[in-house]
Amino acid sequence: MGSDELTVTVTADGHEEMVESDNSVTFTFTPPQPGDPEIDLSMSELVVKSHVLKENGVDEFHLSGSVQGVPQDVEALTFMISGDVSFGAQQVAGCEYVGAREITCTRPGNGWPTGTFPVDFVVWLAGDVQEVATIEVQVPDGYTDVADNNSAIVTLVPKTDTDGEAEHDFAMSELKQVGDNADTSFTLSTSISNVPADLKALSFDVTLPTGVTLESATGTTATCTVSGTRIDCVDLAGDFDLTLDLTVPDTGEHTVGLALVVPAGYSDTNDSNDSSSITLKTDEPVQQLRFSSELSMRKDHKNNEFKIGATLVGVPSGSTKVQVSMKAADDGSVVSGPANCTAVNGAFTCDVEPSFDSFDLEFVVKVPGKKQETFVLTVTHGAETATSSLVIDNTTPGSSGDGDEHHDDDEHDD
Repeated sequence: MGSDELTVTVTADGHEEMVESDNSVTFTFTPPQPGDPEIDLSMSELVVKSHVLKENGVDEFHLSGSVQGVPQDVEALTFMISGDVSFGAQQVAGCEYVGAREITCTRPGNGWPTGTFPVDFVVWLAGDVQEVATIEVQVPDGYTDVADNNSAIVTLVPKTDTDGEAEHDFAMSELKQVGDNADTSFTLSTSISNVPADLKALSFDVTLPTGVTLESATGTTATCTVSGTRIDCVDLAGDFDLTLDLTVPDTGEHTVGLALVVPAGYSDTNDSNDSSSITLKTDEPVQQLRFSSELSMRKDHKNNEFKIGATLVGVPSGSTKVQVSMKAADDGSVVSGPANCTAVNGAFTCDVEPSFDSFDLEFVVKVPGKKQETFVLTVTHGAETATSSLVIDNTTPGSSGDGDEHHDDDEHDD
């Protein structure tokens, strides 16, 4: 201070006095007097956790910060915001919107944390110019703040919307199967959420493996139509459930995918929840080729010969031939087979009419006297095989036919 002199004296009543001799300026400091308790209420820096451009052109910021030094008997904290910004009308849980410039956050059920109380803010910015926002926690009534660090600032930069698209987080739940499949028919469902209130149409692309057909689609609060692998839903009224009906092949696993098509005028801020897929499994088909009546004794004959037969069903329409084999396990033999079958070394190839409902196979076989023999009938069509067997007991007269009469005629009863 050059040649100036500064004199500091302490008066008898405890006050400090600073006296500058030339200018006769006196500063007086008064010690704290008994009154409001002192606290050191402070705020940390603010961090932008997320930022979206709403349909109305307003930028919405989700800010995160914290407050330290909150007394336990304070029931709520008040926060004020300044700058060309405002608090959003919908705040996070625990905080309530009071007005564009003010929100209050209530004390948690287990009290304020002794260290740091985390707090989030939803802030709106209208316009296309960046703004500096200041959020200040208000000193509770009945307390004196000993330091001036109870506010924080953050620079908010609006999104550049060069394409005129509104950013939005469309969401779709995972595809799930509804109920059990009926043979090859499956029903799938998903929930579509975060649908803008003014949006009236949404489309979906379906990925279908070979052999899978999308039959129909239904919306709970929407009208949906199917065209190939595209689903178009109109007359939307907000969120809705989407149901798909499909037909799949009768065997194997089939993976079906569904993807939401972001509508024109929007860009999706989170495309990870815009699609889903599911693998459908169909049971192995029931054996179609089978015997409706198993191989059985039909009539026995003289000379140790017996007429046996079975009824075959399940040959697909359009088939013309099946492979038939009738064999004896040991000493027996096959004398003759069905009239419409050709015998070659004990095996038979049979012509089948495409429109048949059942096909009767009848054979004459021979079993040596006082013997027991097993005959096996096998029918093959493509990859399917049907088998039936019969044991003929010729050890005593009349023992082979479940009460059938034993005939002594010399000719076959064909």
